[in-house]
Amino acid sequence: MQNKGTLIVQKLDTSQYTADDMRVYFWKEMRRTEEAGWVFVEAPHAYAAVRPVDGGFTWEGADHNWMRLEDAYSPVIIEVARHADFPDLAAFSKAVLANPFSYRDRVLEYTGLQDSGRFTFFAKSGEPPQINGAPVQYAPPFTYQSPFITSTYPADQVTIRKDHRSLILDFSSGKREN
Repeated sequence: MQNKGTLIVQKLDTSQYTADDMRVYFWKEMRRTEEAGWVFVEAPHAYAAVRPVDGGFTWEGADHNWMRLEDAYSPVIIEVARHADFPDLAAFSKAVLANPFSYRDRVLEYTGLQDSGRFTFFAKSGEPPQINGAPVQYAPPFTYQSPFITSTYPADQVTIRKDHRSLILDFSSGKREN
């Protein structure tokens, strides 16, 4: 589940296909620090923080850029923010570490950065995750809804608008209309 710059992911144990262990890749050029179970990185225009919720991790790969989770089914929290939102990596890290966090009976309670919201993630029950106490909608009214791109859900058309110009992309038939 995701809202704004906060993302929580988990490998499902209900899949009919066997997948490798859960891993997270870090570009080798990113400056990386670790604190309190979190990995903090700085990219050219953004910061990111990654934390397995249950258990630790090891570093693998030639450049030690693959984080392999010790518990393959642990939820993983990922926070991202633009450089413009924080003066430096230390300030970003401090903000992430201050976020309320608990994991009891395979239920994660976490408050995301800035105004991402309060997340409730049910790691085992199959119950829909919640943001600010409301279940996540699996069928939202829009796939895209912004000042420039709009598409209802589910739909095969995407409308792109800017000033008096518009472009409709129709993916159902491969047609393109102006």
